[in-house]
Amino acid sequence: MSIAASTASRSQFRPILAKLEAGGRQYFGPDFVAVAPVRELERPFSTILQIRVDAQARTDNAFVKILKPRANTEAEIESMRQNVVKDFEMTSRVYQGLSRYPGLTAVRPIACFPEDLAIVTGQAAGQTLAELLTHAAGWPRKPAQERLVRAVRQAGAWIRAAQAALPQDREINIETVRAYFDRRLSEMMETSPLRLTRHGRTAIERHRDRLIDLALIDQGSRTGFPAVWIHADFCPENVIVRDGRMTVLDFTMAKAGTVYHDVSHLYLGIESMTAKPWFRRSVVERLQTGLLDAFEPGLTPDRPLFALTLLQHVVCHLVEIQSAGRSRIARLYAARLHARHRRWLAATAGLDAASWVR
Repeated sequence: MSIAASTASRSQFRPILAKLEAGGRQYFGPDFVAVAPVRELERPFSTILQIRVDAQARTDNAFVKILKPRANTEAEIESMRQNVVKDFEMTSRVYQGLSRYPGLTAVRPIACFPEDLAIVTGQAAGQTLAELLTHAAGWPRKPAQERLVRAVRQAGAWIRAAQAALPQDREINIETVRAYFDRRLSEMMETSPLRLTRHGRTAIERHRDRLIDLALIDQGSRTGFPAVWIHADFCPENVIVRDGRMTVLDFTMAKAGTVYHDVSHLYLGIESMTAKPWFRRSVVERLQTGLLDAFEPGLTPDRPLFALTLLQHVVCHLVEIQSAGRSRIARLYAARLHARHRRWLAATAGLDAASWVR
């Protein structure tokens, strides 16, 4: 047990560990013996404790996640309690919904303690997709490329399966889409070191509205787009791969959205690899093609609704990657990403030198 884990078990995690001990047979099975802290992980919006679960004939691992309130007010804490319940219920729904899809699953839900802002889930053993994709660097041999393509294809299949398992019965109104863009574009004009100008905003809005019109025609609608279940943070770090099995984590942000939201988010995540000079464009494009084809055969990035959601993710990413408090290497990588996104916007939406100001 690490010193950090020991300290955590004496403070915020202590009541949760006590509850898991008291209800161990309910949570972990009739042969339960004990739980013990292993290590603590700090994340921007949560603190996570890995725990060892001892049973009579085996030892497993699980994770306790405590959400961090943004403010120490009763209203904010109550909001976090509701988020904990939502996260656990959504994890349970996805876990159960994917049970009929071999090799595709969610992390196993174990317990929910909203009074402690905590949920407990099983361990998903394996590599994250982010770790796996590091093997795409340089000149990977054909067998290595094939393994990577299979992994991203399985990610595309996972997204499609989750949408089928958790059907939605509403529509995403185009005004909701425009409102999201408006908020993010305002942030780009007000808070970024390299700010978007009014000229640049107008160019993005013009391109956005053109894509909305084309997507509505493509979807045969006048008011919006059919809603599907979306993870809303489908990034390589939230995907675990092992022995042909894919497990997805962290459903805090899950909600209804448009059909290409998750797949375009992962597509952009793979695209971002090209900001590092040791990833070759040809390898990255092969991974992206495999992802899209597995999600929807024949899908290309110029499909209007896909292009619209990709534009949304690029705009969002431009805001997020300029946050402060990074290491020098991280800042250099963020600067390269920002430059790549600006070039992409120049090619797709017609932004030019007058679109940005320091």
